[in-house]
Amino acid sequence: MNKKLKIALTTLVFLISATAAFFMIRVMANSDAIKAGDVALQNSIVDPFVTFSKWLVILTVVVTIGFSLRSLFLNPKQLKKIVISVVFLGVLFFVCYMMASDAEVLDSTGVILKNGEKGWVSKIVSTLINYAMSLGAIGILLFGLGSIKSLLK
Repeated sequence: MNKKLKIALTTLVFLISATAAFFMIRVMANSDAIKAGDVALQNSIVDPFVTFSKWLVILTVVVTIGFSLRSLFLNPKQLKKIVISVVFLGVLFFVCYMMASDAEVLDSTGVILKNGEKGWVSKIVSTLINYAMSLGAIGILLFGLGSIKSLLK
């Protein structure tokens, strides 16, 4: 890693850590007043901490996705494998969608559950259940095949 980049990243991590520590110390120092329900104090101490945390999570996600995409585009063989995998997952989702039921969701007494009416919500929920079960079955199958393969070696 470039020495200047390493210094810059170390400085950035230090600044983020120092800022988080500053906010955490403020919250801990005033925790009794915050628990008591002083809204003005909560707004002045907790809200900036939450806002800082939100922006930090957003920045982390953006940087992670950016580096992942950069890595994919620099390695065309890996990009091809990813595209094939995503297409496979899309086809599997489509099959699960076609197999899903859009019927009412009933409880054990035969009464329609709240928000369980016939329609697209029921279809999507049924699709996601089928999709999760299919992925689980594929995972178990591949795990079993891998175990058998390693036993045969």
